[in-house]
Amino acid sequence: MSTSSSPPSQPRLVTVVKTAGRSFGFNLHGVKGKPGQTVKSVDERGPALAAGLFPGDRIIAVNYHRVIGETHTMVVQRIKESGDRVTLLVVDEETYDAYNAKGVVITEEDAVSSTNENGTPTSPMSGDGPLGGPLPVHAFKKQKIKKRDTAKSSGTDWSSKRAVFDEM
Repeated sequence: MSTSSSPPSQPRLVTVVKTAGRSFGFNLHGVKGKPGQTVKSVDERGPALAAGLFPGDRIIAVNYHRVIGETHTMVVQRIKESGDRVTLLVVDEETYDAYNAKGVVITEEDAVSSTNENGTPTSPMSGDGPLGGPLPVHAFKKQKIKKRDTAKSSGTDWSSKRAVFDEM
């Protein structure tokens, strides 16, 4: 819940660059009946976390193409077609709700970049949030940041669940 002393953070442009043969380092999550896709988890040492992507971030656009209203499969395909570099317009849930409550469409013009002038990712842990306040609370929820070495399959039959996951 937002208070008057801590406004929601701004939308962010996050450019994730992966090395050949590796993943982008995050899992995408979609829930039937709820618009959009969210980041379910982020690998602890992966390129997504280094670029500033966090669990709970909602993906608004992939490579400057709006994906709100697209199916989970379509969003995954757009990310996979990106090659080794993908730029995502993302917001945390609080920011998404604040924009929607005001009827404002989230665009790249509203976003702050998570890369420096050379295109190198900047660490979101190195300073304050984009509005001068603290980083979003979900940035510190380590339990959703996967440790790739210790992640094990749960054996759950996800086809019977309402949620859809994809590792990117």
